Amino acid sequence: MNLPFDRIEQYGRFFLDKGLQPEIGLSGAVLDNTPEEAFRVWARAFSGRRVTVHAPFLDLSPGGMDPEVVRLARRRLCQAARNAGLLGARAMVCHAGYEYRRYPHGLDRWVEISGQTWVEVLEAGEDFGLVVLLENVYEREPEPIRRVLEQAAHPRLKACFDTGHFNTWSRRPLDLWLEALAPWLARLHLHDNDGSFDQHLSIGRGSFDFQGLMGWLGKRGLSPGITLEPHSVEDFVLTFRAAGTLLGRYGRFGPR
Repeated sequence: MNLPFDRIEQYGRFFLDKGLQPEIGLSGAVLDNTPEEAFRVWARAFSGRRVTVHAPFLDLSPGGMDPEVVRLARRRLCQAARNAGLLGARAMVCHAGYEYRRYPHGLDRWVEISGQTWVEVLEAGEDFGLVVLLENVYEREPEPIRRVLEQAAHPRLKACFDTGHFNTWSRRPLDLWLEALAPWLARLHLHDNDGSFDQHLSIGRGSFDFQGLMGWLGKRGLSPGITLEPHSVEDFVLTFRAAGTLLGRYGRFGPR
């Protein structure tokens, strides 16, 4: 379940009491203003659970055309990777960052620069075996992410498929995305919307085809990890119940 670090004092105890495993969101402000010991405190609290980190993403351009902007993005992402280790995380979700309107004629160059960025980030987390998961956001099709994963060819560089982002911004069918990312697919971000915006509604309150997703995965024997991403207390309760129903029906993503 997603848990921004700037709200961990408010909701951390709830996660511990309910036995939840957190995907801890790190912003630039959190990384700059949080003492290392605060990360270690929560690492001890969540000891024995599978902790994931979500890296900062606002204003960052990991595959950008301006060298100074790319250097800044790499510095921030490497900082996040090192702090992921302090939190006891073994995986870090990062926005892949390709936007057609920003790089309409520069995909080849973007793939090259982006691949170099993620290798550098992986090296920053090498001491604790950090896995980096590239997440789709504004990508209209899977090709940019697939090409980065293929070119980098790094065993700790994987894919995270986000259902809500797909539902809002994709221009390609679901099965095309899944086929393209299948060799690297290690995580799902599950949330819903009506297709007009990234609303982070609970499963079933929007228009994403969750049954189609689970059925596709089941037929191919794939069972990536799952992070639920509600953005309100109301949607937390609804998402938790809906996820239980969905996974109860499909089991290990094989329909019953």
